[in-house]
Amino acid sequence: MIDEECSLLEKSFDNDFSNFTYLNSWSNHYKSWKDNLNFDTLFIKYEDIEKNKEDTFKKIILFVERISKKNTQLDEKKFINAIRSTNFSNLKNKELNEGFEESIYSRKLGKKINFFNLGFSNRWQKILPHDIKARMNKIFKKNLEELGYLNDQ
Repeated sequence: MIDEECSLLEKSFDNDFSNFTYLNSWSNHYKSWKDNLNFDTLFIKYEDIEKNKEDTFKKIILFVERISKKNTQLDEKKFINAIRSTNFSNLKNKELNEGFEESIYSRKLGKKINFFNLGFSNRWQKILPHDIKARMNKIFKKNLEELGYLNDQ
């Protein structure tokens, strides 16, 4: 999170670096989107979805409509069906029955780890050591305040 040289590269046999992704630190990554003037952005926090998924998804739909210059009416029936079919328990069951490409393999456990694991009951606040939380809060204080996270904890 603090490494400004952080990147992702999936190793390949032919030294193909086309999948290289430069990440930078969390703060610089966040600021690159927040301070962007080249195109519109929409910030959605995980907590927004947790607190009010319907309003949050409507906000996303309206944003996409605006930037794509479309002006279609929201089909309420399709919208409600999309909300229901993408709820956490449905996605978790789908992963258990059909697999999920984004799940990762754990060398430590010797198996794939479910992508849809804990959902909204995943409370990092309960498992992250206090000293690491305090260090991250200090390093990213300005960004966390902007996003309203330091007030929530």
